[in-house]
Parts: sequence; C-alpha cells; structure tokens
Amino acid sequence: MGAAVVVVGSVNTDVVAELDRFPRPGETLRAVAVRRNLGGKGANQAVAARRVHDDVAFIGRVGDGAQGDGVREELAGHGVDVDHTRTVPDAATGTAFIQVAAGENTIVLDAGANDAWDRLDDAERRDVADAAVVVCQMEIPSAVNRAVAQACRGRLVVNAAPAREVTDLLSSCDPLVVNEHELAVLTGVDVDGPTQARSAARSVLDRGARSVVVTLGAAGAVWVTTEGGGVVTPPDVEVVDSTGAGDAFVGVLAARLAVGGELGDAIRWAVAAGSLAVQTSGTHASYPDADGIVAMLDSIVSKS
Repeated sequence: MGAAVVVVGSVNTDVVAELDRFPRPGETLRAVAVRRNLGGKGANQAVAARRVHDDVAFIGRVGDGAQGDGVREELAGHGVDVDHTRTVPDAATGTAFIQVAAGENTIVLDAGANDAWDRLDDAERRDVADAAVVVCQMEIPSAVNRAVAQACRGRLVVNAAPAREVTDLLSSCDPLVVNEHELAVLTGVDVDGPTQARSAARSVLDRGARSVVVTLGAAGAVWVTTEGGGVVTPPDVEVVDSTGAGDAFVGVLAARLAVGGELGDAIRWAVAAGSLAVQTSGTHASYPDADGIVAMLDSIVSKS
C-alpha cells in the first residue's frame, strides 16, 4: 500500500533575501538576512501535510550531486516518504530566488530537474492509485499532471499555481485550489473579494470541476460545489512572511480530506494553517501542527 497522501510536484532550494523594501528597477539593496532552505510548492505542501498526518509521500525530481541529495534528505527529515523522489542525470536541482519585504514576496524560479520528466513510472503510478488524496500543482510539466489524474483513484487536489490553464484536468479536480489571480487567469474575470470569487468559481464548476476553493489571503477562502459552498474567514493577524502560506493551506487541506473530513471542515483547518504560517518568518519552520491548528479553530468564522 502507498501513502494516504501523495504529493506529486516540485522541489527546490530556496534562496531567500529578507529586505526592508523591494528594490526599484536598476537599484541594488543590501539584504537584512539571507537563508537557504528546502522549497518548491510540492515539497512545501508535503511538509505541511506531514505536520498533521502521519502518512505522506512525495514524488518529484532532483538533480545530480550534493544539492539534490540535500533537498531529498531534508524532505525525509520532515517525515515525508521520499522513496520516489528520483534523480535526473545531468540536471540541476530547481532553485527559487525569493525576496521578502513587509510580509510580501516576489519569486523567480529556475525549474531545473522539475521540468525534466513527462510521465510516472510504474511504482509511482501504483502509489498515486493507492492514495486516499493526491495533490499536484503547476511547477511540474502538464504531461505529468495528466498522468497523475489518469492514475488517481482517490481524491485529486489540483493547485493551479503558478497560474496555468487546466482544462484537461478540470473533470478530476476535487477541489481545484486557486487564488484570486489564478482564478482570473482561468476565467478572464477580475476577482476582488468573496462575492466575485464565488461567482467566478461557479463558472469553473460549470466547466467541469467537481469543487473549487479560492484563497483570498487575509480574507480567508471561499468554496463552491454543485451542492453549495461557503466562506471561511480568519481572525486578523500580523503578517510577518507570506512565503509558502498558500502551500500550507493546500497541504493541510489535503491531509484533512485524507482522514475523511468534509470539504468545509478541511478548509477551516487550511485557513487556520495559513493564518498561523504568515505570523512567522520562514516556510517550513512556520507550518503548524494539528494542536496549533485546533487551538485556532474557534477563531475561524465559517458561513454558507
């Protein structure tokens, strides 16, 4: 048997520069601090899921050499099964260059080995087929995500980030998870706030998605299914670093679905996880465990 939660996605080394403010074009600024750590949307989501679920596996690709070995070992150190995190000969491990200032971030990505595959091998297909919940995102090739959707017999969570057309996956998405910008790319409609987000999300349901979740930053999240939907709102918190908070949301959402949670309940957990994550600098160091999330749930407002 494979893991209960299987994340198929990207894994990077993150190079993070903390700044007092973002530089203007042509300007050079001195960083307040620089750190290097494990990253990539797929790896982040796997670590976040593992914080609240004991059985999480990651399927991805790294490059030759010490950098690839290091990210694999770090991911395993978080308790994630990395048996199917493969090495691509003559490829570099992905690298993300991240600037953080005033709680916001910008990211430039060198995909490296994350782009160097186009299918699942037999063992990976078996793991995907056996999982209760499978997660994929857009930092790996579309062909891999299509293979995931074809192999998945459980629940498929598709995070359409970075923004990309996902028409060929929509009928498998349960849910499709997007932010306001990504939803606008999919629908061609500018989205501002929960009401517009719900309306645009319903149009994605009409195109075939089984359910849609839209993350709204400090405003929480909205969700729609053919049976209804809701709005989940967090308390006001001080945002220190938003890097990876969206991945915390997706990972915890998947983990909660894997234990049989209803979508609305899973979103409450995910909103709590994201709200806790933004209050601490760093990515994985900011991801909460189940106890931390449970302690915040009373502050989460959910309504239909």
